[in-house]
Amino acid sequence: MTDVLLKELTNSDIDWILTTGTKKHIKSGTVLFYQGQAVQALYILLDGALTVGAHQINDTLIHTIAELSSGEMVGEFPFLK
Repeated sequence: MTDVLLKELTNSDIDWILTTGTKKHIKSGTVLFYQGQAVQALYILLDGALTVGAHQINDTLIHTIAELSSGEMVGEFPFLK
């Protein structure tokens, strides 16, 4: 998937991502955001895997909805304000 993403982006797109983006290392088990929560970010998974799941109030995973891999994106980005 990473190869597909890079083939679709222009050099200026990649430069923009590198200039304006922030690279983060996220520990396993970290919840990035919850359904319905306003998210002002778009995450691009560069390495590893990410589980999209339904959780109980105590953050215990009760159902896996999807498994994302390198090159996939999650989150929201308000293109129009």
